[in-house]
Amino acid sequence: RNVLIEESLPSMEDRKNKVLEVVKSLGGEDTMKQIEELVQDNITGSDILFPVLRAAADVSEQLKVLEITARKQYQSYNITEFCPMAEQGALKFIYHNKPRASVFSSSSRITSMTDLTRAMSNS
Repeated sequence: RNVLIEESLPSMEDRKNKVLEVVKSLGGEDTMKQIEELVQDNITGSDILFPVLRAAADVSEQLKVLEITARKQYQSYNITEFCPMAEQGALKFIYHNKPRASVFSSSSRITSMTDLTRAMSNS
């Protein structure tokens, strides 16, 4: 099973090149869009993190790689702030749990199946 999964993924070199390509193009207006597309493409993986960091040209590129990796690892959270600290070669970020999505508000009163059906059809 693991072999089949591995064979269906792009090669390590292809994934590494894709991440480096995005890192080098970051800095424009659509930076967040590029990062989100890369994260959604399921390209970033823990197996390519260190080779990509070594291939980065400078600390600035390494911090961009770390930001992409953090966004991938924490995609189930709301990331509110990224603070690259180039002098220390570190990246600080703040994340919070995403709010729960609920069909019902805390003030809704459901006392029958009809109320439940109505609430579900309005959502």
